[in-house]
Parts: sequence; C-alpha cells; structure tokens
Amino acid sequence: MRGPTFLSYTAVSMHKILLLVACLALLAGAALAQTNVPTSANPPDAALLIGTWDGRTPDGMGATISFHDDSSMTFSPGVMIDFTAKPQGDELVATVASPGAPSQSVRIRAEGDRLTYTASNAPAEHWARLGKAVAGQPPYAGKWAIDQSAPPPLDKKKKSKKADYTISEMSEARNSMRMVITPEGKARLRVPMRTDFGAYNVQGNKLLMQYGGKVWVATFRFDDGTLYLLRRGEAEEVAFERAQ
Repeated sequence: MRGPTFLSYTAVSMHKILLLVACLALLAGAALAQTNVPTSANPPDAALLIGTWDGRTPDGMGATISFHDDSSMTFSPGVMIDFTAKPQGDELVATVASPGAPSQSVRIRAEGDRLTYTASNAPAEHWARLGKAVAGQPPYAGKWAIDQSAPPPLDKKKKSKKADYTISEMSEARNSMRMVITPEGKARLRVPMRTDFGAYNVQGNKLLMQYGGKVWVATFRFDDGTLYLLRRGEAEEVAFERAQ
C-alpha cells in the first residue's frame, strides 16, 4: 500500500506535528542536558537547516533529511550511489557499484525530457526530467525521476515460487527514486527505502528530531555549506550536502 505524501500527511496530521513540536520543546531542556557533546558558544543559524540534505556513509548507505519552516521534517534512509559516466556515441556509459552487490555496466540515453537507464542483466528503466532543460547543456544533464507513466519493467530472468521483483518493481522505492546528472557526467542515484514523518526543535547547536517513534538528540554545525550532524552516543559526524 502506498504511503501518504507529505502534502496529504500535513493536511491530515498538522495538529500532530504541532503537538510533537510542543512536546519536543518541553523535553528539550532535560534531553539536551544529558548529551555528551559540548554546547557551542556561537550556535549556528538554525534557519540554514531549512531544505533537503543528503548524507552518506562510506559503505553507500545514507539518508535524505528535509527540514521545513513549520518545524516538521521527513527522514528517508536508503542507498545513495555516485558514479561518473563517459560519453560513447550518443550515450553515456558507466560502471556502477551498489552496496552489497556486484558492479554493473550502465548505459544512459536521453532524448528531450525522457531518459533511458539500462543496467547489465536488467530491464531498461524510463525516467522523466524534473524541471526544465538548461540551454547549452547535454541532454542528459539535470534532475530525473522515474517516469510513472511507464509500466514497471519485469525482469523475466527472475523466477521463484514467491513474487521476486527487481527494486524497480517495489512501488514505494521505485516512485521515490531520483537521479541527478551534471553536464560533466557525474551522477548521484538516490533510492529511499521509506519515509518517516516527524518534527524537530533547535536550541543553540543542539537539534532534537522526532521520527520513527523515537527522539534523536544531536549537535549540528555548518562548514562551507555542508551540514554536520553528531548524534548522541556516536563517535563520528555525518556530513550532509544540500540535495540538488
């Protein structure tokens, strides 16, 4: 069953968001006092949090976090894959390594506002451009989402007694996939596995986030446009870049 969109969630559950924000504000003092990370004497500008951020660990797993100006937020864990494609005729070719999976050869062909992404031993995926193409840039450059007007491809090579589908046939993940390709051929493929809705509260450089049924406490800072989060109990910061 397809989950609610952010807009439908907001329309139905705004009172829940406001209640969460109020609860976070009440809990903030006690929760933040228990953190093992020192408070900054010069706290960062909380307004800079607003927007969508991508963070990734070296193994390729990561998350997309969106902070909204009404103190609501979304958290989407998943896979982020970076690769660089090279022109070959009227196509782009690349070798893509996914976490926990063998490398695949990929061919990308763009025509107007449609793009075809074909990985080795897998059916072609059809993508649609988000926004408008930039004059003078290669046709593949831009932001892309799965073309939901096209039927999900069946991988006929997969057979089992149970339904055994490729990731493109898992409707939630498929419809949420995004890809950004630069004019130089550098690409990032985002495959969110789910989206948790919640709320957040800021006090100084301390950030409380409520999602997935839990309250997470972290410190945050900005450095040259990058957001760094250090959650309580963890030893290393995670860097987040603004999503393109």
